[in-house]
Amino acid sequence: MRDRYGVVEHPGSGGMGDVFELERTVLKLRLALKRLASHGASESAAGERSLRQARTAVATGHEGVVEVFDPGVDATGVPFLVMELLAGTSLRRRSSLGAPAPADVIVPAHGILEPLDAVHARGVAPRDLKPANLLLVPTTFASTRP
Repeated sequence: MRDRYGVVEHPGSGGMGDVFELERTVLKLRLALKRLASHGASESAAGERSLRQARTAVATGHEGVVEVFDPGVDATGVPFLVMELLAGTSLRRRSSLGAPAPADVIVPAHGILEPLDAVHARGVAPRDLKPANLLLVPTTFASTRP
């Protein structure tokens, strides 16, 4: 994996693992790497869980669900997912800026609920759904008002 990707930065850690910004060395493409914590589960169980997550994301095919390009297990046995890198603000950070106008809530709420519906239709309940893990990308805030 090190021959294909270089770590650019480590923007965060959470209960489900670490997130890194990567650069695909040959293509100079920026991606995200989610290195998953096992939480006491066997590495094979954590690997299976990450593979299910990747397959669900791919099968959902919804633009609001992050694309997964490369699931795997690193040299130390820790599962990872290489995913699209999104630019945006977490719902937690956005809500810390103050209450938005009611009309400005409808489009972001739809942008969150529609992908969740698509994932639930696949029989999956997200394990770590919280405002810090919901990313509002610029199109989420696009207004349909004239």
